[in-house]
Amino acid sequence: MDNTPDVIILAGGLGTRLRSHIGEEIPKPMAPIRDTPFLQILLSKCAREGFKRVILSVGYKQEVIMRYFGERFLGVEILYAREQNPLGTGGAISQALKLAQTPYVLLLNGDTFFEINFWDFMAKPHAPSRLKLALTPMKNTRYGSIELDSDGFITRFSTDSNSAHSLINAGVYKVSRDIFKGFCLLETFSFEAFIAQHYREIHASGEVYEARFIDIGIPQDYLKAQNYLGELGVDSKKES
Repeated sequence: MDNTPDVIILAGGLGTRLRSHIGEEIPKPMAPIRDTPFLQILLSKCAREGFKRVILSVGYKQEVIMRYFGERFLGVEILYAREQNPLGTGGAISQALKLAQTPYVLLLNGDTFFEINFWDFMAKPHAPSRLKLALTPMKNTRYGSIELDSDGFITRFSTDSNSAHSLINAGVYKVSRDIFKGFCLLETFSFEAFIAQHYREIHASGEVYEARFIDIGIPQDYLKAQNYLGELGVDSKKES
């Protein structure tokens, strides 16, 4: 029996801060990196590492993404969890999890790239945690900070960015398919706010990596990504 985890990629971002660089008609995950859509770089990495089934959570300009990738990409089956109205990151994940078939899924932000081996991250023991985050140290961060105990469980989850040196959420998660079970949640909610409020109940854990982290969500980092991600090389859109 195949135990390859499903992948969910949050690809519904509006990209309002990037409009001056990518225009109105391109959804943020499709922002070009040297003529290659950012989302293609993520999907190519998943394909190279052996993942077989990806659920794209799509919202703004979803038809652009669906038309480009279709139902298969580099041998990977592509499914779509389509937002009719904005659901927030939590609502989008909850919707996408209904299409998942594996006990745990790899969850990726559609606007960040973290240079770790996703397969190794998923393979490491996780129980009893319903959520594991990939973390990386960062100085003078604009992100929030996370603290862990000696066993790797989260003891503090802050959205403040006032620390000179922090462990930050790098946008890669191992998520139990039943992560939201037992919680009374609105249809629209923030996943980050959910974690900050309930990390103890879900036994959220973290794993720290010293690896390159790229966030294309703001113009200055998007421009930096052109050089770094452009050097990685990506697979073509054609089936191999």
